[in-house]
Amino acid sequence: MKSPHKIMFSTTLIMSTMMMTTSSSWITTWMYLEINMLSFIPLIMVNETTNESEATVKYLIPQSLASTMFIISSLTTYQAPEISFLMTAALLLKLGAAPFHLWFPPVMNSITMMPALILLTWQKIAPLFALLSMKELNQQTLTIIAPITAMWGSLMGVNQTDIRSILTYSSIAHLGWMMAAIQSPNFILPMYTITYIFLTASIFITITHPTIKATTQFSINNLNPNLLKLTSISILSLAGLPPMTGFILKLTIIMHSTMNSTVILILILSAIISLFFYLNMFISSSLAMKSHHLKQMKKKLSMFLLCQTIPLPLLTLTL
Repeated sequence: MKSPHKIMFSTTLIMSTMMMTTSSSWITTWMYLEINMLSFIPLIMVNETTNESEATVKYLIPQSLASTMFIISSLTTYQAPEISFLMTAALLLKLGAAPFHLWFPPVMNSITMMPALILLTWQKIAPLFALLSMKELNQQTLTIIAPITAMWGSLMGVNQTDIRSILTYSSIAHLGWMMAAIQSPNFILPMYTITYIFLTASIFITITHPTIKATTQFSINNLNPNLLKLTSISILSLAGLPPMTGFILKLTIIMHSTMNSTVILILILSAIISLFFYLNMFISSSLAMKSHHLKQMKKKLSMFLLCQTIPLPLLTLTL
């Protein structure tokens, strides 16, 4: 990221997303989504390898198709309101929500860690807020897609051993909850998205170790035990176990969502299935800690745990 052009594209990536959240028309929304997409593509090319070139094409084609669908449907929705669902489908394709997710895992497997982290976290913000701004038009669509996305991400993540694949399908599963949060009060989606971004980023701190590919490789002796402790806490919160922040966020969505009880039950079932591979990661990281390290909890680890639980009193006020 020392190259001047990468600094420029990083700036436009951030600014386009921030301006997208305040957009007041479909044309400006489309424009900011395009800037966001075009800013991210150069950031994929870190080492300029063949895999990264292939990932760029796999990312560009579905994103361009989604952009075309979005601008055409936005221009014609006033004359033909029945095709407004194409706008929702375009945004779901940009997000990689099931069943529009086929481009997402191959791209994640072909890029380096930093672009992968951006794709898992920051690149979800603009399409999600676009969906939030038009939630009156897509309630029925999201009611169908949200449980499908959550369940598909959970089921596909069960058989994964590669950490990046686990986080990929975990992202798809959480995306289902984020779409359910759209059908809740407006403050819940930003709260859920920000918490998910920080939890995922904290896990990426550990998996950037060059020798880690699978969950069983958390037992490598030269890994920093403090990082493993941080990772264990993040995994538990991402899994939604009480009393971690992730649990309260999901509980808040359940309490405030306007979706029917069948959809809520499917979301809860998907969260239970997700616990399998989350706990697999947690156990692997926990076994990597030596017993004498467990007794040496430093202040920064205690502060990290507080960061996971401090939001709980604030969140309970919304229940």
